[in-house]
Amino acid sequence: MLRVRQSLQRTGGELRFGPVKTDGSERAAALPLSLVDVLRGHRALQRREREAAGDR
Repeated sequence: MLRVRQSLQRTGGELRFGPVKTDGSERAAALPLSLVDVLRGHRALQRREREAAGDR
């Protein structure tokens, strides 16, 4: 389940989290299991790359 609770906006060259524009924008959406598997695999890859990079 994907839950939308905040938005990401670029302000003054920086990325900042903020509230969604309307109460109706806050929502939940079901994700297919195949997508969940892909996202978990991507997160694992990011973790390995981060560990391999060390302090670089």
